[in-house]
Amino acid sequence: MEFDVCIRGGTVIDGTGRSRYQSDVAINGDRIAAVGDLSAATGRSELDATGLIVVPGFLDVHTHSDSYLWQEPLRAKIAQGFTTEFVLLDGIGYAPVNEQTAAHWIQYLRPLDGLRFPEYTGWQSLAEFLALYEGRTSQNVVAHVPYANVRTLAMGFGPGTPDDFQMLSIQRQIQAGMAAGAVGLSTGLDYVDECWASTDELARACLALEGGVYVTHVRYNWGTLAGVQEAVEIGKRAGCPVHISHLKATNTPETEELIDYIDNVAVNEVEFSFDVYPYVPSSTMLQYLLPYEVFRDGVLAAPGRLLQPEVRARFAREIPYLRLDDIYIGWLPSRANAHFMGQSLGDYVRAVGG
Repeated sequence: MEFDVCIRGGTVIDGTGRSRYQSDVAINGDRIAAVGDLSAATGRSELDATGLIVVPGFLDVHTHSDSYLWQEPLRAKIAQGFTTEFVLLDGIGYAPVNEQTAAHWIQYLRPLDGLRFPEYTGWQSLAEFLALYEGRTSQNVVAHVPYANVRTLAMGFGPGTPDDFQMLSIQRQIQAGMAAGAVGLSTGLDYVDECWASTDELARACLALEGGVYVTHVRYNWGTLAGVQEAVEIGKRAGCPVHISHLKATNTPETEELIDYIDNVAVNEVEFSFDVYPYVPSSTMLQYLLPYEVFRDGVLAAPGRLLQPEVRARFAREIPYLRLDDIYIGWLPSRANAHFMGQSLGDYVRAVGG
């Protein structure tokens, strides 16, 4: 028997929990074709893995590599064993869009992309955006339909409840995204524009998933348990699996409460899973700290709304609770302020005389 590739004599760790074992591995195309003693087989390409570990490619299940993937090959990720990137998460992304909303989302997502934010070239549908990856990356890509994008296309920016026509538009966009290859619907309910979506709205939207997964950054500002409970309720109503993005807790009692709920309730109500990040700090965009109403007219209108007295008054009331000395600046677009990167927001405020 002949295979495209035979990897000989390596120590296999297959990810199932089974103890490591020595084995040959054969590959045809982009699939593992056989694992075991393949001494009677040949490979068009033969690799000697003696003394090496052989594992399936790692899946990075929560990334914001959306634009990086079509601007550079991500060799650093490949070198670390990551062969699959999950993109368009937290309900925000570069597609679907129209010419008006594209400018908003490119600006909103700029902190996630650093200096490599994309130039808009006219794509609109999720299918058109995913086509940009063809021939540009060696990574496998797992896409989601970002809810804020479909919501703003149906309703515009800002709070509100979708009427029947708008909900139909949302559902059809989700179906189109699934047809383009998405595996589910993503939400980031602490972010605009989806922060205004109700539990009922999200459950109705998820009816369009047709076998897809509801992947959610829950309303952590409600408290993690309440946010997870809402996600489970949405999954129950829509009849879809639920996956929690970067599940987190801030203290031991909250952790114990979450584990108890997951073990005794969530897994019995829906098909339930979650991911975590293996470090203590977290990161997000600075605009996450701003009151939601700053963005009610869209991202591009936010600077103007920040000048409005009522918005500034509310923000001034909230600032004392933000613990500015515990929030550190990871990246700034301005080279003139680049020396503040790595310092706290408190350091920045004191330096500029705030």
